[in-house]
Amino acid sequence: TAVAVTPDGRVFLGTNAGLVVLKDGVALGPVQLADGLVMTIALSPTFERDGHLYVTQAVPAESGGFRFRTARYRDFGAHVGARMVVLEHGPAAATPSAAVRLGPDGKLYVAFDDGGSAVAAQRMSEWAGKVLRLELDGRTPEDQAAASPVLFAGLTSPRGFDWTLDGS
Repeated sequence: TAVAVTPDGRVFLGTNAGLVVLKDGVALGPVQLADGLVMTIALSPTFERDGHLYVTQAVPAESGGFRFRTARYRDFGAHVGARMVVLEHGPAAATPSAAVRLGPDGKLYVAFDDGGSAVAAQRMSEWAGKVLRLELDGRTPEDQAAASPVLFAGLTSPRGFDWTLDGS
């Protein structure tokens, strides 16, 4: 479901069962983050220095179905740890979809499906169906309009996004 390649050639592979770390096509250990589906992975722009990666999972909700968890982890070679949850919310759609990227401005961008509700995707008080722009620790950036992390609303099932070479 997701792939991120480190500068040293290891591969973080997101699956419906969790996260697998590979080197030369061989798993370096057991499946990690097995508490939910790994939807998307993004490496910090300073990964070689800080070892940070951002992972969005669809994890089981107490009420049934799934909710989203976006967390920062630290790379320890064959495994990840030191989880810091950046954001949790839900519900996710029956077939969850999300995307996470680090922008050219150094901010964290996360997109979530509409949780099965087109109304929720338009409601600015919910994160369902939105692209959010966040500081790396989950706070709303000071320069964000209306002091809201919402950058774009009305999404149904985001799978990814990126920037052009000029950063737009």
